[in-house]
Amino acid sequence: MSVLLVDDKPEVTSVLQLNLEGEGWKILTADSGAAALRLLNQEDEIEVLASDFNMPEMDGAQLINQALAMKPGLYTIVFTGFEDRDYAIDSLRVGADDFVDKEQEFSSKMAQAIRRGIQQVAIERMGRKLLQLEDKRDVLDYVFRTLRDLERFDGFCLATRRAEGETCRVERAVDLRSGEELPSHSELSADSAYRYVIDSGKVFLPPVFANTGRRAVFEDSKSIIVVPLLGEQSALGIEHRESGRFKIEDLRFLQRLAQWVSLALANIRLLRERRRREAEQGLLAHALLHEINNPLNNIAMLAQGGGGLEAKDLEDLIANVNRIRRVLNASLERIQSEGEPQSVILDEVLEETISRFREYYPRSRVEIEYEAPPVLPSLHGKREMLIYAFMNLLQNGAEATGHCGRLTVHANFVPLRQQVELAFTDDGHGVAQERLRKIFDYGYTTGGEGHFGQGLALTQEFVQRHGGDITVNSREGAGTTFRIILPIRGGGDSSLVDAGQTEA
Repeated sequence: MSVLLVDDKPEVTSVLQLNLEGEGWKILTADSGAAALRLLNQEDEIEVLASDFNMPEMDGAQLINQALAMKPGLYTIVFTGFEDRDYAIDSLRVGADDFVDKEQEFSSKMAQAIRRGIQQVAIERMGRKLLQLEDKRDVLDYVFRTLRDLERFDGFCLATRRAEGETCRVERAVDLRSGEELPSHSELSADSAYRYVIDSGKVFLPPVFANTGRRAVFEDSKSIIVVPLLGEQSALGIEHRESGRFKIEDLRFLQRLAQWVSLALANIRLLRERRRREAEQGLLAHALLHEINNPLNNIAMLAQGGGGLEAKDLEDLIANVNRIRRVLNASLERIQSEGEPQSVILDEVLEETISRFREYYPRSRVEIEYEAPPVLPSLHGKREMLIYAFMNLLQNGAEATGHCGRLTVHANFVPLRQQVELAFTDDGHGVAQERLRKIFDYGYTTGGEGHFGQGLALTQEFVQRHGGDITVNSREGAGTTFRIILPIRGGGDSSLVDAGQTEA
């Protein structure tokens, strides 16, 4: 992690560099905004930018504005003399994170500001990583490693109570200096700071208990901060062995850390629940497909026997039974093997969907118009799952027109948002507004007998598992449009979107 100092007076950056390198940071310097932008483009490790406000050609506010456009996660600090203070404070409104004046103890105040910046960058990077993890132990291990690398604190602890009224215990505790893990599962005493935070939901920050005789769970600790975890019967704490070491930014740091850990733990619970539901749905689908396959054999046998039907009708009946068999067998194979997510060429998926529709409905008179740019980007996901979702929308639109109307499939790529937008539009009878609210619910159908209300519900689920979203607009007598937004990268279910994306 590097810090870039910018000032048109080299003597200022030289003094700052000399004083700040003692903190263990790599310090880079530039004497103009243009030189700073070149360094930002060359050095990937720059995480903090500190710039003088009053510089010729490009002032500090302009530099910060352009720097954030190049590197949005950059922590930016503006510094200046007293005469430009009001203008510099205005620069905070265009994206600067912090402000330092040069009047007194400039190097010391700059070191504090940089320290705040490094902590914020570290915790935001850690938070993004935490949301990719799938096990609580991995979450805590990553937190401990990150805090140890910061070399800012002496100890870190997580205390937990499984349920209301149960005993509060230490779940994980680590000496950050040595890396040694301290004994866990020990019961917290009645006057423990951690127990107080778990019971009350309040922050513990000395001298809250200065006159009450209470003490912290770390018996040898003279300085400790403890905050609650949102939605958990747990508390996080950081400690120093020497008193007076904590500052208000440390409390803010720990509170932000607690938010990320809470989100990560909630995400793990949701992921496990989703996988459990998917496993149950997979077993149900497997049984259902087998149940459908058996009567199809009987239908085929009856059709082959004649049954008084005309030759053309028999031929169509047998052809459709065979098509259904192929679809069922392919579905059974997919359920059994699941398959790994892969790069999916969206143009081919849409064209394959339209081709299959025409194969499955050879007598349908519906017109399908496909509108798309010459090339659409690829997605990371499951090809057959997307085809199933798009096929449901074509079938739904065709049935709405009585198989004699018009369907339009429109695709568009939006580079700025890195997403593909799809629209499936029919000119059918439309859907009443009171029914639109339920249209994606499992079991809800407007199709009457022979429809089971599964198609649109599964379509929504498959789109969401690719990190996307689907909405519907309709008016009675004016047709219906389903709109789908699919991100090119990330944001979806970890079983589809690669959880090992490049760390920011």
